[in-house]
Amino acid sequence: MIPLSDYLGFIFAEITRAREISDRTSAEIAKTYAQDPVMKFFSVPRFKIPEMALTIPVLISGAKFATVLKFKVELSKFSEFVRSELDRSVAALKLAKARTDAVSPVDIINVRPDIRPVRPVVIRPTGPLKRVANAPGLSDSPADAETPNEFAAFYQLLTTSQHLEQPEDVIAIEYAGLFNELFKKEKLVEDYKKLYPKNELYLQSSKRIEAFVVSNSVVDSTKIENLLVNPETNIVRTESNQFSVFTINAKIIEDGVFVKSIQGQDGKVIRVEVDFE
Repeated sequence: MIPLSDYLGFIFAEITRAREISDRTSAEIAKTYAQDPVMKFFSVPRFKIPEMALTIPVLISGAKFATVLKFKVELSKFSEFVRSELDRSVAALKLAKARTDAVSPVDIINVRPDIRPVRPVVIRPTGPLKRVANAPGLSDSPADAETPNEFAAFYQLLTTSQHLEQPEDVIAIEYAGLFNELFKKEKLVEDYKKLYPKNELYLQSSKRIEAFVVSNSVVDSTKIENLLVNPETNIVRTESNQFSVFTINAKIIEDGVFVKSIQGQDGKVIRVEVDFE
């Protein structure tokens, strides 16, 4: 199976190459005529195609379809989700850092050998994460309600269908930049490298961003990219029917200008050396 466009393009290219071969032959004949004292006054024969009609039966074998996706989330909601993921990552790192900065059980043993280490109790939040007033990176001012430009650029790329086909590529660039800039702002880059040497925190967060994008993407439309055909004569004859065979009717019309003579500025007519039929 091949795309119909490739098949027709090949046929027209073959016709063009045939014309080129014919013109080269005519040029060689013209040189021979020019050297003969008598034949130099003859017209040089040249193959011409004033009009050519083609009837080409092909078998329709299939088609390639392209699905156009659309991101069905408002900018404000998208920005809120991305901001919550960034805040969540910062909070997770600060919690991990606080645990490592706590007094080590080994230190307690060194002071009182008779005291066995006790595992610290970690109180985990039972509800969703909430914004804390004056927390780093957050603000209670009205300006905080405005969508940052970097979120808008991220959102704009996702709303473009060709980028939405592979959202992980956009996330790998846009969200990684936002993630990195926030940790630089919070001065947590070195702590992050130490506590998450395999970039685990970012990978987990980016997966949640990707899942959010995929779950909020819908099929907007479907279009045909290529019509696939089989031009093999025997297959067209034996395996086609009135519903699967497709006949191409093409007409090639030659359009050109043939120069017979040239008139100079002085009004004199200069005869062309080679006169083609």
